[in-house]
Amino acid sequence: MGTMRVLKQMENSMQFMKMLIIWFLAIMWGVTAACTVQETTSTGSELATVETTIPTSDGIAITEAEPTATATTTPIPPSPTATATEAPPTVAPTSTPLPVALCPGEAGSELTWSCEENSRDGVRYCTAVDQEQQFACYEDLTHSFALSLPDGWTTGVVVVSQRPPYPERDKVVKYHDFIYNDNEEFEVAWTRLFVFIPRERNLSDWLAKKHRVSPGLFPITETNARVAGYPATISIYDCSPQFYRDVQIVVHNGDRVFVWQYYVYREAGVQALRPLLDSVRFSEETAVPAEIPDELWQEVLQGCW
Repeated sequence: MGTMRVLKQMENSMQFMKMLIIWFLAIMWGVTAACTVQETTSTGSELATVETTIPTSDGIAITEAEPTATATTTPIPPSPTATATEAPPTVAPTSTPLPVALCPGEAGSELTWSCEENSRDGVRYCTAVDQEQQFACYEDLTHSFALSLPDGWTTGVVVVSQRPPYPERDKVVKYHDFIYNDNEEFEVAWTRLFVFIPRERNLSDWLAKKHRVSPGLFPITETNARVAGYPATISIYDCSPQFYRDVQIVVHNGDRVFVWQYYVYREAGVQALRPLLDSVRFSEETAVPAEIPDELWQEVLQGCW
């Protein structure tokens, strides 16, 4: 009786052990079923591993590896081939033609002239002699004007007040002195020719500006004559004990303004003014005689005593 009980207990123990072994094997099988799958790309680069948990029917988690997308390198397109740009043809520098000399001019072409230039002052002086008289031509090379110097006229001082780019255009840039002595011991008359570079394109506008500042020096603003074919004004100042006649002549040639202050000490000096004005030129063309109304010229000739 006791033996049977022992055997029965041993059989139960064996069954319990068998069940325990089966349960243990099941657990081990579930553990070994978990695996990580790795794949390589056709280029041989490795993929990163991502673990995904997949539940099983018996509650044991199985992890399965999923490949992630590989970061692909975008190839850099080849840069376009730089094509050489053909340089435009260079233009050979051309020399600026020198201004045509105004002296001696066409009027004296039949004479043999001797000319001298003063580069510092920018003037040219030419002389010629025939059987009867001496001729002289005076030219400003900088400001392009010329005039003849009849018998009795000589040149005086030349003063260059400003040079390019002429920072003070409302002021004198240059002036020339000419003296008339009529072969006498003392001078009879003299004139100072001032050169301006105006902003105004016509004489009336320029004179109006000057008149507002110095009405006594520039008494009139409307043209009343022509010199070298250009509009001009002739102003006669009030008489004074110092001068027989004091006259101002202003000419605007579109590029420069020329102002003659003409001082006459004796009556003979008045007559010497007209040939000087008749000879003024701003180009190589033949001089055009001055156009002065008769009544105005007679007033100039009248003098103060």
